[in-house]
Amino acid sequence: MTIERLHFEKGVPLSSEGIDEIERIILENQDQIISLSEGEYNLTPQGWKKHPHLHRLTVLKDGTGVYRAIPREKNAGTISLSREGRGRFQMGVQTIRIPEDQSVAILAGPLEDRKTLGLYEIILYSSGENSQKKT
Repeated sequence: MTIERLHFEKGVPLSSEGIDEIERIILENQDQIISLSEGEYNLTPQGWKKHPHLHRLTVLKDGTGVYRAIPREKNAGTISLSREGRGRFQMGVQTIRIPEDQSVAILAGPLEDRKTLGLYEIILYSSGENSQKKT
């Protein structure tokens, strides 16, 4: 049991394919997935200086994790999308326990052009059978 990370420094443009596109990106980039050791990780993309949230991941000793979107502004919120594409808006800190709440967390937001939606992080819970290198 481990938390794994697939990171895209500058983001990968996303179309409207939804979950099928995310699954394809994971398969195409399997060799870049790394297992994370116990500790705190800053997931906030460097280019997001004015983004309303800080993004953090805590990997626990038992191989589970806690993702947090922490508002920088008082009225900031996040939108969680279901597999069916339904959105739910939440004010304040968003916390996702991995794998208890969900086995995958995705960090997406604007690319440098501020017009295109991009994928920056995929955090996966793995049974450890296919784990890659550790960091």
